[in-house]
Amino acid sequence: MPQWTRRIGALVGAAALASAAACGSSEGGDSEAENPPPGEGTQTDLLELLNESDRLVAELVSAENRIIEQCLEDQGHTVHDQFTIMDIGGYEAESLSLGLPTEGLFPEPDMAATWGFGAWADTTEGMESPDYAEYDAIRNPEEPDDSGEAGVLQEDMGPAIDNSAFDDLSEDDRLAWYIAYGGEEYAAWQGYSDEELEDQYQDDEGVWTTPKPGGCLLEMIESLYGEPELIVDEEEGSSRWSGRPESPEFQGTADDEILPAYRERVADEESAFLECLIDRDRGAWEFSDTGELGIWGYFVGVYTGEWESGDGADYAEGTPGPPADLPADFEGKRQYETELAVDFTECAAESGFGEASATEWEAVHLEYYRSIEPELFAWQDEIESALDKSQDLIRG
Repeated sequence: MPQWTRRIGALVGAAALASAAACGSSEGGDSEAENPPPGEGTQTDLLELLNESDRLVAELVSAENRIIEQCLEDQGHTVHDQFTIMDIGGYEAESLSLGLPTEGLFPEPDMAATWGFGAWADTTEGMESPDYAEYDAIRNPEEPDDSGEAGVLQEDMGPAIDNSAFDDLSEDDRLAWYIAYGGEEYAAWQGYSDEELEDQYQDDEGVWTTPKPGGCLLEMIESLYGEPELIVDEEEGSSRWSGRPESPEFQGTADDEILPAYRERVADEESAFLECLIDRDRGAWEFSDTGELGIWGYFVGVYTGEWESGDGADYAEGTPGPPADLPADFEGKRQYETELAVDFTECAAESGFGEASATEWEAVHLEYYRSIEPELFAWQDEIESALDKSQDLIRG
């Protein structure tokens, strides 16, 4: 499942939400109600705050890159690895609460009765079905282009990166650039195979660590932030060196707070939903620790007859397994999927779980972001200070 956080990476632009939010309305009225105290922000306020944080970081990353480029060019390196010195793009989040654990489990009744969960459409037979194109158009709708005409939705990834000038440099010149950019250790790291990297940069507990910065990268970090800091991501099993202050959004024990709170609030509805499935002879399903049901892995097993992946993952974990009378042909299996989707949707409505899961998932996220709102404003002040310093450095 996607993580609860908004770790979406791409960020762009800049403004001053922190100071604006502290000001009263210019039109009078109850300024405290319009600008609630820290820790009491509305969902709209908090989403605006987080997206503003993203934009500030994007501008700061761009400034960091300009400082590094100046340092490199002062040493005679005028052609750069565009994939290493790369600004980050833009993404405007529309929700605080990504990654709903029940996402896709409860199709609309008419969709469930016609298309099931849609798992059939990801099989070879499904893609060859005469109604595949109709369903694919429903799940991947076209969006209007700039002219107002319908066009295929394509994610805006920005212009393609042309790194041909750097690739055309000699191996010695590329190595010299990496040494100037990040230091000897960084340059060596760029050339190791995966096996050598595992020996050099993975500790006894399996945590990956990038090389400590050197060269122009270190100069940039020290000029803006002071000594670089090792940031450990225990969830991902990795660590990285950074000087930029880490957002409170990505610190602390959010997963430990959000998931248990959500599961506790929907426990009765979860149980009622599972009991409803049992009453309909759909077997005993079990929710995972993250509040998910293994429906997608389950249908991999249903359609292929294989219940373990190549790495040994159990597709049937938490599921009742296929019924004894499961049809052998594709159309029969698709019909079974459709009937199961109808039961899932009806049980979600009867138990109240469908509504409760969405409502409580949003509620626990709102409460969490309210709890770190003061820290987010303080962090924005740090980022804005670094931006001011970066502009002085760039202007020289």
